[in-house]
Amino acid sequence: MIKRTEEELKILQDKIEYYAPRIAKEWEESRLSSSKMRKFYAEFKRLERIWINGGKTRERFNEVLPMIKFVSSKVAYDSQRSGNKMPMPVGNFFRDEIKNIKNEKDFDTFLIYLEAIVGFANLKN
Repeated sequence: MIKRTEEELKILQDKIEYYAPRIAKEWEESRLSSSKMRKFYAEFKRLERIWINGGKTRERFNEVLPMIKFVSSKVAYDSQRSGNKMPMPVGNFFRDEIKNIKNEKDFDTFLIYLEAIVGFANLKN
């Protein structure tokens, strides 16, 4: 468990209780498919497993961080595809959040936040 200050806990709580349901609704309205959401959620969980299996150390995180940042290019590619492309609000969310990940705590907070959004979202295929 990553230690957080009272202020960090309050921010995380606000993200989960206030922002996550609203972002989930925005994703629904932008017609994000459940398969597209699962694709990116699974990618972040895969990177988390690499970090955890490496001992959840700062050194291992620093090895994973470039792969986390690389997901932005996958989002950009997916946003430009024809057919089942990434909706703009979702792509913007991922790009902004990935840009803010600088350390283990940021990544852990992002994962919790993303999981809350996924939990609130009622997406169709």
